[in-house]
This record gives sequence, C-alpha cells and structure tokens, in this order.
Amino acid sequence: MLNWGELRLMAEEGWDVGSHTVNHVILTKVSLSQARDELVSSKSSIERELQRPVSLCAFPNGKESDFSAEVIDLVRELNLAGSVTTLSGVNDSVSDCFRLRRYSVWETHLPSLACRLSYLYRRGNTYEKDQ
Repeated sequence: MLNWGELRLMAEEGWDVGSHTVNHVILTKVSLSQARDELVSSKSSIERELQRPVSLCAFPNGKESDFSAEVIDLVRELNLAGSVTTLSGVNDSVSDCFRLRRYSVWETHLPSLACRLSYLYRRGNTYEKDQ
C-alpha cells in the first residue's frame, strides 16, 4: 500500500511504522520457523530502510485464528513491545499488549467515524459492529 519513500516521509512526520510480515502469511498456517523468518525479515527490513527501531507488529488478518500463544512468544523474542489484532474493542491499562484490539478507520464518511470514535471513547469498553 505504501512505498519506502512514503513510509520514510510518514516516519519523519512522527508516525510509528510497525512490522507485519514480508509475504502477508497467516502465522498460524505456517511452521513456527517460517513465522519467525517472516517476523524477523519484516522487522529488520523496516529498521534498515527507515533507520529507526520497530516496536510493534500487526498480525496479518489479525483474527483469533491468525495468531497463537506460540506466535506471541515469537513476537516477544524479537523484543517488540506489543502486537495488534483486528479484533474490535477498546484497550485499557489491563489489556494484553500482545493482543491489542482496534477499529478499522475505513469509514467513507468522516463525521460517522468521529461519532463512532467519540462513542467508543465515552463508553470505555468493547463494541462489536454486528450489534
């Protein structure tokens, strides 16, 4: 979705760029050795290209079945501070930093996104799209 030049510009503007794997493999569908290689290669490529450390990763697809305790152990071995999923929800001070929830911002109507985020912030707990 972004090239190295665009990522460098974002990093210079203060954005954090996390790793995601090299080939977008679902980490629970490959061997742990291949999962490790994907995570290591992604992290090292980004660090080399952007000249800054990577502290987070996002699990490809990010559903419950796409990561496991063993995969999270690999993320910890890489000294990453945490990882994000695509599980909907709001995180708090007791949330597992290696199973962080988030909401998609693919809204096409900015006021709708603002209302949703405001509601979630005030509510302070999880909200599923299907409700």
